[in-house]
Amino acid sequence: MTSSILTYSGKLFDVLNPDPELIDLQDIAAALSKLCRFGGHCRHFYSVAEHSVLTSDLIRQCNPEDRMLAKWALLHDASEAYMVDIPRPVKRQLQEYVRLEDAIQQKIAERFSLPWPMPDEVHQADTDMLALELRAYMPANPNIQNQLIPSRELASGLPSVPLSPNAAEADFLVRAHSLGVI
Repeated sequence: MTSSILTYSGKLFDVLNPDPELIDLQDIAAALSKLCRFGGHCRHFYSVAEHSVLTSDLIRQCNPEDRMLAKWALLHDASEAYMVDIPRPVKRQLQEYVRLEDAIQQKIAERFSLPWPMPDEVHQADTDMLALELRAYMPANPNIQNQLIPSRELASGLPSVPLSPNAAEADFLVRAHSLGVI
């Protein structure tokens, strides 16, 4: 039994033995643009790709000159292109998934010349973005939404209607190229 998946670009990517040479920005953008956040339970389709671009925006607000942090923020969920997105409360219970995801994320860092481990500033931006997204895209539930209070707001705010998969993929690639992710 193989542990390889066929990617958007036609590569066979082995999730148990990830090869950084097979990690492809187009594969990441295409897959993340079609993955819905919150396990699909949001009011509108909202992709992991759009989330990643917005997390990169949030990092750039506080660190406008730090391209490394902006790159990391854009790629912080790139492993989900190969592993899919699992909601955070469930993911924490899946130790083997977390181990595999971490191994792939480390190879992504290697492929795009990013320091390992992922900086704490990126983890915080991801948590802040989650809190903002809960309020913008999920059904109102104060018991959940009041548990996460963002430490900062996105200056431009979140779009009232998220992007389509094609637009999110294009946005992701434009941001990647503007940051020098190749």
